[in-house]
Amino acid sequence: MKPSPKKLKETKEIYEKAWATHENYLEWTKQVGLKVVSVEEHLVYNDLWGVTPDIIAEVNGKLSVMEVKCTKAIHPEFLVQMAAQRMAWDSNYPTNPIAGGFHVLRLPVEHQGFHYHYWGVDELNDAAYAYERAYQLYQLEKKIKKLL
Repeated sequence: MKPSPKKLKETKEIYEKAWATHENYLEWTKQVGLKVVSVEEHLVYNDLWGVTPDIIAEVNGKLSVMEVKCTKAIHPEFLVQMAAQRMAWDSNYPTNPIAGGFHVLRLPVEHQGFHYHYWGVDELNDAAYAYERAYQLYQLEKKIKKLL
């Protein structure tokens, strides 16, 4: 069974958008001298909790946390997530800490595009604090549930 002309046109449009996004990504990697160090490495922070950063890479010569998101927007929890990833990386690799900050590559599925967002290494300190407090709240909640 042959696909309809409409389906073929839609497939071609999707391919063209995906290819343009890919080309934009490749250009960005050249501009920043991207060197991937680790991909989806499972990390544990002080035997308390685990995280899996999408990518740890050198961006402009500095070790950075990178997340790839296929969403319409950047959400605050992404920043909390990356701050936790930095804490875990730094505790596992104290001689090679994150010094280049945090990068989100957003690839929206609904249209062609490649969006890049950056936060400096010290800009997510409040997000790290939020993650630590959320973990403490989780531990307290477990204790309280035992009282029921």
